Amino acid sequence: MTTTEPLPARPGPDDVRALARSAPWLFRRLHFTHHDERGGDVEAWLERPWQLRVRTADGEEHDVSGGPPYTVVLSRAYERTPRGLLEWARDTVGDALHGTRRGEPVPPVPPQAVTPGRRPDGLVLTRPTADYDDPMWQSYRWVAMLDPVELSEGVDLRDVTAGERQGRRTWWATAVPQPGYDPRCGCCPLLLCAVTMAAEFSDGAEPAGVPRSGWERLPTTYRVGLDVATGVVVAVAPLDGEIERQGFSTDIHAAG
Repeated sequence: MTTTEPLPARPGPDDVRALARSAPWLFRRLHFTHHDERGGDVEAWLERPWQLRVRTADGEEHDVSGGPPYTVVLSRAYERTPRGLLEWARDTVGDALHGTRRGEPVPPVPPQAVTPGRRPDGLVLTRPTADYDDPMWQSYRWVAMLDPVELSEGVDLRDVTAGERQGRRTWWATAVPQPGYDPRCGCCPLLLCAVTMAAEFSDGAEPAGVPRSGWERLPTTYRVGLDVATGVVVAVAPLDGEIERQGFSTDIHAAG
């Protein structure tokens, strides 16, 4: 990656947004331990594209490699491998219009195979179409942690500071989700709040996790930390709200 300028020493909101868009191109291998207040500790080894091994707190190991989430589900349902939900929808419409057989495979395209639009410092301005999701462990919050593009739009970022966490350069921001916040998954976003719940359950359905009567008790503001070298979210902590177990942290042991 060629850059003409260094990363800012004093980042602002736009710098954090650019970092949040950049994670798919900042590393290929990652060894880390994820501490989730809702699900315990998990050690993981990720190798892009789509190779993931995890070790749970009881020492049990799981290989969850094979492709981006939904690949197997959609392949079985539609006899094809999607390039991503948007591309899959376009291809399906194309099939209907042009008579293409659905059994014809469409291999996933990893983000590392495409070139994004970059700023002079190398951070990403625009992302081309690709299958961005890394393999998932337990929920899409895991996927969003590894590629936090959802923090780049619809989130008011305040009080941005640069610092260190466990010896690694880290950018911190206070994040306030707005009505335009579009998480990777509405039921397990990085920033769970009334905004995401209202969008996810706009059809009037009653959620199983947090009932509508409890939405006002959810956090409205979070403090988030992004590892500068990888773009991975290393900390999410609610700053208000009454419902607990919404935070997590990630310790990066090695990246490359």
